[in-house]
Amino acid sequence: MRRPLTRKELGLEPRYTAKKFRPYALAIGEATLSWNDLHVELGMLYATVSGGGYINPYFAIWNALRNDGAKRDILMAAAKANLNLELERDKNTFEEVKWVLREIKKINDDRNTVAHAPLTSTRTTNHVFPTGWTGDRFARRLEGYDVLSEYRRLRDTAIQLRDYVGRLAQAFSRERPAWPARSDLPIRPKAALLHWRIFHK
Repeated sequence: MRRPLTRKELGLEPRYTAKKFRPYALAIGEATLSWNDLHVELGMLYATVSGGGYINPYFAIWNALRNDGAKRDILMAAAKANLNLELERDKNTFEEVKWVLREIKKINDDRNTVAHAPLTSTRTTNHVFPTGWTGDRFARRLEGYDVLSEYRRLRDTAIQLRDYVGRLAQAFSRERPAWPARSDLPIRPKAALLHWRIFHK
């Protein structure tokens, strides 16, 4: 059986300190920080719908959970348990919590892709591309897409949702709330033709 080709034989450049990787490192960092901050704001909303006041016990529970999905689950559980759907304010809040969590679920795979997709380049080009030819499932999700645009779309979506969650928590905490308007979130474009694949001739 023939052995796999080495990185050197493939002409790959694995030095991620190279200048050509800097825009990608920045975009990954911005997307990750935005996602993390979104979940801080979700924690505030969890504390608010759970009763508010002294929030340390709520955040102790929130931060004890080891993954973001579980945190979003307890936010939904708190909304179901504590909001009285007979009251207009509570009913509106419940519907908005459902909407936010539904939108976050849509981009959860994108977040995993940003965090886990391997990128590479060759020594003879400044072009950076996903290592999809190895079969990596996260890299394959980026095939046919502009990688930086995908990372920035996640960043922008997370920031918009974070800001909306903050406004929602403020509205719920008021006796006569002014409900925040939902904003149009970025849409993932269709995949383009694959012109960057490593074995393209």
